[in-house]
Amino acid sequence: MEYEFSFVVSGVDVESSVIAELLHREMDGMLSRASGIDLLTVSGEGPSAVNVALRLVERAGALVPNLRFLRVDRDVVGVHEIAERTGRSRQNVHQWISGARHARPGTPFPGPEGTAGRSPLWLWTEVNAWLTERGVGDGVGHPTREEMTDIDFFLRSLRLLFIRFTPGIDHPPGRDSLLEEIRDGRFAALTRLLLETTAHPHPPAHPTVIIADRDEPARAVMEFIGGFDHEVVLVTRTEEFVTLLLSPHAPASTVRPVDSVPAGATVGEWVARMGFRPESVFTTAGARGGEAYPSIRRLVGVAA
Repeated sequence: MEYEFSFVVSGVDVESSVIAELLHREMDGMLSRASGIDLLTVSGEGPSAVNVALRLVERAGALVPNLRFLRVDRDVVGVHEIAERTGRSRQNVHQWISGARHARPGTPFPGPEGTAGRSPLWLWTEVNAWLTERGVGDGVGHPTREEMTDIDFFLRSLRLLFIRFTPGIDHPPGRDSLLEEIRDGRFAALTRLLLETTAHPHPPAHPTVIIADRDEPARAVMEFIGGFDHEVVLVTRTEEFVTLLLSPHAPASTVRPVDSVPAGATVGEWVARMGFRPESVFTTAGARGGEAYPSIRRLVGVAA
């Protein structure tokens, strides 16, 4: 099914022709400003509104990295807007609201969302669903109230997280599979894990999640992790979906045993070693300046 969304956004100049043309060309998206609010309206097809929304957000974010998604615009409408969108008179709309027209037992016109002055306002998604049952909807799928709440939760969490991939590695198919799993049911568990990391004495402002395919080279991923100055979460898959909280700044080797990961090892093999030796400090094979680099310690391992 095709769904349409209007996202409240920030971080970019909506009047920039370069950004507007890019989003229009690549996603058929439309940037606009209404009553001082910046909006990106975009549509896509998928099994559910939430699934489609998350895919669109990821795609737009990849095209325009500074674009920030704040929430789904609730699109509230009054009698005048309903009449304009349906091509009917205000009298017809009042008849729908009062139940004098197109009434059916048990399916009254949706209740108002609120008021502006003395005028009631409705969620367009609920009005449109009611109209669609009677053959006069706009023909477009819109997220329900519950779906908008779920999408807003994701957007808020996404602003708190910093999802990264190891640079210099061709995009492996396993990354898409992991992202799919996170989108379709594991995001809440991953978010809980990240919230737990904020209980540490010096949590990062934006917890970093590194998504890596099991077949990616462990050395490249480890060196990428070693470049951070705070704890990170590694998400991968071996025999199961795995999340690991790692510290790039391991204690001295006299405190914990050191396990040197072979140069040709994959992420899957490294994770297996961490499972066998959870108390170890892990380093890459080889040396930089006479010292193994980086040194990474596993703090918590959770199969989400």
